[in-house]
Amino acid sequence: MFNNTKFLIVSLIFLSSINLLSFCKSNNKEKCLDFKEIVEFESYKKSLISDFKIDKDANKFILFNNPIASSFIVKLDKSNKELWKKSFAFESHNLFLDNKGNLIIIADYSGELDLNKDTKLNSSTKALLVLKINSKTGKLIKHFSIKTNYGINPNVSNIDESNNIYISGIYGGKSKYFEKIAYKNSFIFILNNELNYK
Repeated sequence: MFNNTKFLIVSLIFLSSINLLSFCKSNNKEKCLDFKEIVEFESYKKSLISDFKIDKDANKFILFNNPIASSFIVKLDKSNKELWKKSFAFESHNLFLDNKGNLIIIADYSGELDLNKDTKLNSSTKALLVLKINSKTGKLIKHFSIKTNYGINPNVSNIDESNNIYISGIYGGKSKYFEKIAYKNSFIFILNNELNYK
């Protein structure tokens, strides 16, 4: 069984290489293998890229995390000029661009969190946070948060064509959304584009 699987994987890699080589031979080889753009972030060198998206106008939205559990998102135009930057005091995981031009950030936080002058959150354990941000201005439109008494750890998320947001991970304890008391339980959570629980 193992040898058959290994043979299949090697064959697929070989066939893929042949297709790529034949494409390059039949076209301009230099153009085929050339990466047209490399963007370096010298000013953000202490941070790691968590996720990024590109819109129809070739604007780039890049989500960074740095070692002290804070995040920031940067918008660059197609010439890599910085259009805006917004910082957050939490750890971010995923970034999505919905079909209405809004950015969705999946994150978690603990302690006191000040999203803006009117929105302050507090959780003694790790809590799930979802933000909707205007991609043109970087301003916060809406947020959604869940906390449990043992904490929540978002892991993998996705968004569908109707802008429903799917968030998966592990939680402990319980809340009004998670009625089952657990030490570590997996979950898939669905929000609509208005960040309302489905």
